[in-house]
Amino acid sequence: MEKGKIKNARVQRRLDRWFETPWRINIERTKAYTEGFANAEGENIMIRRAKAFANCCNKMPVIIHPEDYLVGYRDCDVKCAGVFPDWNGPQFLDDIEACKSRKYEHFDLSPEDEKTLIEDIFPYWRGTGDWSRTMVYHLVNNMPENLKNTNFADASCFPPMPANICGHDHRRDTDVGHFDFPWRRYLYMGAEGVKKQAEEKLANVDTTDLNQVKAIPFWQATIIAMDGAIAYGNRFADEAERQAKECADPVRKKELMEIADTCRQVPAKPSRSMHDALQAYVFFKTLTRMESTDHANGPGLVDRWLLPYYERDLKEGRITKDDALAMLEEFSIWFAESAHYFTTNVLSWYSGAGSFHNMTVGGIGENGFDMTNELTYMILDAYIHTNLFQPSMSVRVHSQSPQALLEKIGEVVALGGGQPSIVNDDVVIPGMLAMPRGLNDPDLTYEMVRNYYPTGCVEHTGPFHYGSPMHSYINYGALIELALNKGESHLYKRRMIPTAIPDARNFTSMDEVVGALETVFKDIMDVDEGLVMCQETIESEYFPTIWQSAFMEDCVERGLPKERGGARYNFGGPGTCVGYADAGDSLAAIEKVIFIDKKYSMKDLCDALDANFEGYDELRKALQEAPKFGNDNDFADRWCNYVHDLYSNSVIKLRNARGGCLKPGGVSMSVFVPHGAVCGALPTGRKAGEPLANGVGASLGSESNGLVGVFNSQGKINSYGDHDTIWNVRIDGGSCDTSEGRRDFAGLVRTFVDKKIAQMQVNCLSTGVMRKAQKEPKKYQDLVVRVVGYSANFVTLPPTVQDLVLQREEHSLHS
Repeated sequence: MEKGKIKNARVQRRLDRWFETPWRINIERTKAYTEGFANAEGENIMIRRAKAFANCCNKMPVIIHPEDYLVGYRDCDVKCAGVFPDWNGPQFLDDIEACKSRKYEHFDLSPEDEKTLIEDIFPYWRGTGDWSRTMVYHLVNNMPENLKNTNFADASCFPPMPANICGHDHRRDTDVGHFDFPWRRYLYMGAEGVKKQAEEKLANVDTTDLNQVKAIPFWQATIIAMDGAIAYGNRFADEAERQAKECADPVRKKELMEIADTCRQVPAKPSRSMHDALQAYVFFKTLTRMESTDHANGPGLVDRWLLPYYERDLKEGRITKDDALAMLEEFSIWFAESAHYFTTNVLSWYSGAGSFHNMTVGGIGENGFDMTNELTYMILDAYIHTNLFQPSMSVRVHSQSPQALLEKIGEVVALGGGQPSIVNDDVVIPGMLAMPRGLNDPDLTYEMVRNYYPTGCVEHTGPFHYGSPMHSYINYGALIELALNKGESHLYKRRMIPTAIPDARNFTSMDEVVGALETVFKDIMDVDEGLVMCQETIESEYFPTIWQSAFMEDCVERGLPKERGGARYNFGGPGTCVGYADAGDSLAAIEKVIFIDKKYSMKDLCDALDANFEGYDELRKALQEAPKFGNDNDFADRWCNYVHDLYSNSVIKLRNARGGCLKPGGVSMSVFVPHGAVCGALPTGRKAGEPLANGVGASLGSESNGLVGVFNSQGKINSYGDHDTIWNVRIDGGSCDTSEGRRDFAGLVRTFVDKKIAQMQVNCLSTGVMRKAQKEPKKYQDLVVRVVGYSANFVTLPPTVQDLVLQREEHSLHS
């Protein structure tokens, strides 16, 4: 099927509208939330946040455009991004001028809204002058000094700039997010069912049970939130009925009456049909965005939760297959109609403005057999027809995946946008089952884990789970630098860890090099766990979610929001190491050049690193010629596997504030650019400030043994222990354009599965096309590329990120 081949004229108009509408800042949620929160001053934080949420439900504008059948927008209107001072404090205020002027990822801001923000909104959140009403204030001011030293470049300013060595970027513009769409309770109970459950809990409180007494505010807040959500749906129903009365077009009039009927049903009551279920999801997302930033929360396994509604609608004659496809196409467009505004200081971390809505299909079902069904293919066709930067598509594959599905993946890959993310069930399922049990959690089961899906980029979560937010980004290149420089950063000119590291100039063996790295790693792991404990403790106290928690299994039963341990499962999300290959290649180069060839000493190496290789050309050349990961070289691959295992085995021992284990990961976003910027010269021959390797792939320019070599190297990594990873592969543009090419691509996917690699995503776009897009961006507004864990419109990316996509090694499918 061809890109853009949409049969339904209204859906095509909705797609056309996307290209015709500029991105804008919308502050309707900001105004309503601020008003509601301020009016509830002094009340319990859960009650207060529920009232702010309900105020949004009742005050934000209700907009239905002529192109809409699925109604409601995450940020109130088409192609808008909200502002969240309650979370990130002065971030947007500091960025207003940049917002209006920046060339890449530009958002319009009206003079009226700018005036409202500056005169009314920001003064409230500033409080007494220190932004004391915001989450970022509490995060920073409750952080121990030893954590600040490693986490921040300069802790004296507010908010502090990250050091980009280990830590959360507290200047990031989002909350934690990354949770499973709780469709079982939401689609089958609705807000009225959850409200009734909370009312029954309140009516039967045992006042001698302290836990039940403490739960009262959560149950009360749940009722307030459910009432707000019900009112929100009814307001859309009222607007649809109003428009229907004035509509002369009988086709549109019928659509509007169907919209009204659906909005009376959801989110209040259980979904009855495919239209209900999809609209219910749209409302769930818009309501979640009112309560929090809704960061990286996707619809999950759509071909599973939607299938019963689709099959029943077809059987009972309510819809045709063309009707179903049109709804799925519109659903796909809807995800791209909102974005997250990343402030300029954070932009290099998250280039692309996406909100990371991960839609997953395929995979092994609860019974252990393949779950691919008719909807699986229809959802992929809907994405092919629309081909926007969101949603992020993921396809779960395994050894028994049908050939037709693998070739359909090739059809999506042929679009060139790096979609979909291909995830290996044969690695992820056993990897998740092997995780340590949470202190307060039941055992993980096959049935639960077989329903996993990637949230955000590839942060795997499952049903009944708090979510998989990332914890610390760890700069593996910088850790090598600290190990060889007495624990000190060349850039910051101070020791970044508590333990003093011996002078590497005196090392006489690889054991000493490895020992220094492991000492650094232990300190960094202590920082990582401390940051997680700090953030989650503050979040539970100041930022509990009510709407989201109420639909998660066990939260209402326990009377606790998910942030306070209400969810059934509480294992954490992945941290992420940036620069695995840089670290592994560094160790391989040290062993080869210093201790095997013995052409140079450790003193020579350390002096060269201090000088950023100025005056050390011959030594740098020898280091560059040392074996590199990505070429099926056992010597280099052994060291890369070691750095993976060091990280994975260290992280899995850590705990979060709710007693769940933390997970390792390799989800580098576009962080490999800012992390490279703070990292000194490395023993690979890489100079200070250059980008690090992205994801778990090879360093830029180091792949020289074809696609087979790359796959063989990747297959030597223990992905069971570290399965939340991103691996970018680039093949020649046009490789999947023919049926023969797609069959060959299916064979590549089989190889990926057999080699037990956790994840891959394939850019199939020629260098020539991207170079033309750089020169004539207006002609390539629809060109989508894979950045790292997400795709973005190529021409909106900063030139540095565009160039890094171009620099990835382009392989022949048969090399």
